[in-house]
Amino acid sequence: MKNTSPFAYPDRLRGPGCSSLVSPGNANNYIKLQCFALPASTPAIAAECVPFQPNGVTAVGTCSNVLGNGGRNEVYGPGLVDFDFSMFKDNKIRENLNLQFRAEFFNIFNHTNFNPPLVNNVLFNQDGSINSAAGALDSTSTSSREIQFAVKLIF
Repeated sequence: MKNTSPFAYPDRLRGPGCSSLVSPGNANNYIKLQCFALPASTPAIAAECVPFQPNGVTAVGTCSNVLGNGGRNEVYGPGLVDFDFSMFKDNKIRENLNLQFRAEFFNIFNHTNFNPPLVNNVLFNQDGSINSAAGALDSTSTSSREIQFAVKLIF
């Protein structure tokens, strides 16, 4: 398929280590870059193919004006783990007056939840060179542990 985008979508490589396209425990290289390649030229389109030129050197066999075979939604983001907890104690002062003590804990285990690499999702630059920030997780989706105490007068 001919591509009019300023950069092509990559080819997905199959083989050892590429059954999953992510490394869940690696925040710096969450997307496995070794499982992707520049779109390749085929004999049928070789005459129309414009090769990538990373660092000024022509990458023979690549085609910058063709979309790669990488499918939609093949790469998934990191999961979300969030555990909140609250306790409260009601103290009856009179028949229609109640004093409530509350303790609320948000993200009680202080688990880091990363956002998907939405900013770092471009794997290759326009010239075909590897994007140095590709696949890095650089922001969190939830706040760190928060604890709040409260006293509530109910009448």
